[in-house]
Amino acid sequence: MCDLTNGLDRPCGDITILLASSPIPSHPSTRLISSVLSSLRFIKDLKKDTKVLIAQDGCDDSDVLPTYDRYLHKLERLLDRSPLNSRIVRNPIRGHLTGNIRNAIQFVDTKYVLMLQHDLPFVTEFEIYPVIEDMEATPSFKHIRFNRRSNVKAKWDAQSDLFGKQMQGKNCTYTRTGAWSDQNHLSTVDYYKTIVLSEVSDGTFMESVLNERSHRDHERYGTYIYGGVGHPAMIRHIRGRNSSRYAAKDQFAICCDLFGRGVRKISKGLRGT
Repeated sequence: MCDLTNGLDRPCGDITILLASSPIPSHPSTRLISSVLSSLRFIKDLKKDTKVLIAQDGCDDSDVLPTYDRYLHKLERLLDRSPLNSRIVRNPIRGHLTGNIRNAIQFVDTKYVLMLQHDLPFVTEFEIYPVIEDMEATPSFKHIRFNRRSNVKAKWDAQSDLFGKQMQGKNCTYTRTGAWSDQNHLSTVDYYKTIVLSEVSDGTFMESVLNERSHRDHERYGTYIYGGVGHPAMIRHIRGRNSSRYAAKDQFAICCDLFGRGVRKISKGLRGT
């Protein structure tokens, strides 16, 4: 659990949200990425002026490019009508996830970065600044993952005996794991530049390199999961890569009252189409 009643007034500085996206079969629809942007309302203490960088990877497929360009145009129009402090950063080449992040992170000017992916919206409320304060106070917390399943020993988390030790920060509880995941997580820009991007080349899956290394050298990679053992899922996967039939009945929109002022108002004009 996390203590949300300690009256923090964001003592640890601001963060940047970096949302990585790339060509997918559902384009030119913006519904999928709109669902992730809309889910930022679950971060109860996020400031209205928090910078949101939407890192769009390059496209090297001439058959896909026209559709991708239509999607980007629709996304620009969507963001123009939204309350987000957002910017699209388009990678000039196809860099895959690693290269896309390498291109976009040069525009991050905060210490902390919240890494998101275009098909992983949040589903549970939490506060981000208590987590940042815990990371400031506990240097071993280097990579805090927001899990898409409950915090149980499964899949990559089960590859070693590192999983399961509960660590109590000043504000929140975390579960130690040996697994390194590129799914939604909080880290520092320095961590990305000195570890992730220095160890993984463009076009290579970060997880395929860093997961094994993290199990062997947990002190270096510092991987933890938000919440104690058994904590429910924080995000869900809407499968952007494999299908265009994702959550068709959901009403995706960007919230006008995005950052938790009480009544959540959904702007009907901002639905992805």
